[in-house]
Amino acid sequence: ATMQSAGSHDFTVGGTTPTISDPSDTTPVTTPVTTPSATATANTLTLRVSEDAYDGDALFTVKVDGTQVGGTYTATVAHSSGNAGTVTLTGDWGAAEHDVQLTFLNDAYGGTPTTDRNLYVNSIAYDGVTYNGTSATMQSAGSHDFTVGGTTPAISAPSGTTPTATTTTDTLTLRVSEDAYDGDALFTVKVDGTQVGGTYTATVAHSSGNAGTVTLTGDWGAAEHDVQLTFLNDAYGGTPTTDRNLYVNSIAYDGVTYSGTSATMQSAGSHDFMVGGTTPAISAPSDLLTRQLSSTAN
Repeated sequence: ATMQSAGSHDFTVGGTTPTISDPSDTTPVTTPVTTPSATATANTLTLRVSEDAYDGDALFTVKVDGTQVGGTYTATVAHSSGNAGTVTLTGDWGAAEHDVQLTFLNDAYGGTPTTDRNLYVNSIAYDGVTYNGTSATMQSAGSHDFTVGGTTPAISAPSGTTPTATTTTDTLTLRVSEDAYDGDALFTVKVDGTQVGGTYTATVAHSSGNAGTVTLTGDWGAAEHDVQLTFLNDAYGGTPTTDRNLYVNSIAYDGVTYSGTSATMQSAGSHDFMVGGTTPAISAPSDLLTRQLSSTAN
C-alpha cells in the first residue's frame, strides 16, 4: 500500500489468505544470522601542546573532519620549558587525508608579555607519523586547522630509519552516571597523578539504571594504578530532586572490571580507585555478566 495521507490501513496474513508465493512450495526460508564483530579502534591522533599559563591554563577542543572528539582539553606544560604535554585521541578515521581543528577557548591578556595566556601546538602525529605544518602559536581565542594522513607531507625520518607507529597498550573504561540538576556533572580523570584528557561530562541519568562510558587509552603497564576522578561542579537546590551528583558505576582496566570501583560523589572533590596489578577484580565472567544484567534490569 502507498499511504499518502494520515490514517490506517489493514492487511490480512495467514489462514486462507492468498499468498504471493507458490502454495505448493513448502521449503522453509532460512534467514542468515550474522554475528556482530568487535569494532576496532584503528587510528591514533597524538597532539603535543604547551602554553603560557597566565591566570589559568589554556583550554581547547579538537575536531576531526568537523566532528568534535572528546570534551575540553587542558594544556599543562609551560612553553618556556621547551617541552610539551601529550593528548592522545583514538577513532576509526582511516588512511585518507584528515582535517584536525584545534579551538583555543580562553585567551587572556594582562597587558604585558608575561601576563598573556597562549596555546602552542608543537606537533601532531597520526598513526605514529608526525606531519609537516602541524605547529602553530595561538595568541588569541579561535580555531586553527591542520592536515594529517593521506598524501600530506610527513616530517621525514632520520637517515636509515622508518617512522614507526606508537602503540597504545592499555585501556581504561569508566562507566558513569549523574543526577543532572541545572546542568550535567563535569569531572576530570588522573592516572597515577597525571591528568588524562580534559573535562568530561556525565550524560546518562542514574535513575535510568544505566551508565555512560568514557574510554581512555595510554601506556600505563600491568602494575597497580591509582585512578582519581574529580567531581567539579556540585550543585544543590535544597531538595533531593534539585541535587547534582556524580556516580561512578564501575572502572575496567584492559577489559577487567575491578572491585571497589564504584562511588557516589555528592559533593565536589576527588575519589581514588585502584586498578591493575594485584587489585581484586570482579572474579568470574559469570559474576560480571550477572552484575551487568542486574544493572540493566534495574
